Amino acid sequence: MSVNNFAPKLWNKAVLVNAHNNHVFGKVARCEIDAPITKEGQSVHISGIGSITVGNYTGADMDMQAIRNTGMDFTIDYSKYINFMIDDVDAMQANVKVFGPASNEASYALMDESDSGLNTLMVAGAGLSTTADGDVDVTTIISGVAEMDLALKVAKVPKKSRWLIIPNWAGTKLLLAGVYHAQDLKGNINGFLTNVLGIDMYESDNVGVEAPLAGSYRSVAFAEQILSSKPFEPEKRFGDALKTLYVYGYKVIWPGELCLGDWKEALDTVI
Repeated sequence: MSVNNFAPKLWNKAVLVNAHNNHVFGKVARCEIDAPITKEGQSVHISGIGSITVGNYTGADMDMQAIRNTGMDFTIDYSKYINFMIDDVDAMQANVKVFGPASNEASYALMDESDSGLNTLMVAGAGLSTTADGDVDVTTIISGVAEMDLALKVAKVPKKSRWLIIPNWAGTKLLLAGVYHAQDLKGNINGFLTNVLGIDMYESDNVGVEAPLAGSYRSVAFAEQILSSKPFEPEKRFGDALKTLYVYGYKVIWPGELCLGDWKEALDTVI
């Protein structure tokens, strides 16, 4: 990467695209915001309306309901950076392009920060929970999934809008249970496993090992942006350097559509 050839817009796009390919919690937090992020500390608005009243038609004049704006704001209050240098000597000796690998590493590092924070937010803000499922093994894992899906069903979350994020060990048990097959994962990104049980299932390193999360795609709002990427030449070194500023914020919008599970991994005696 040369300072003279560096294109900030291309770098920013590559970092965010790579991040989205691995960003499980960011993938399910789809509640839309009204405007793009322009600065750190910005207040972001989410539009919303109240419930619609159904009346009985009798032929008389109908009452007209005034729609109530139930939108809310949240703040872009997280700010992270990366700042690294590629030594000129190393660059000349390495017969590879460093832009791709560097963007991959940068996106993963930045993604992991916001992904982990989203998990913490959802655990604290979940308005639903399930009873403790002790000793979850390959024979009971489907029951655990069904229980969390039922919690969302009772909350009237549409079937096509339900998701579940499970720890890696639970994903392995679903594989052993024959819920999906390894070849089914070819081409899948964002940690997606399967939806054959009627709920979109993902696995993530950032979900608690005993605390799977389920919800609706509108239950959490998340907004992120790379505000600045600047290449420069370090004063006291021969090399090219890059610093990038990444900001984000998130908020639980519908806690009644967010469910926290309680699973305990058990050894399998039958497969």
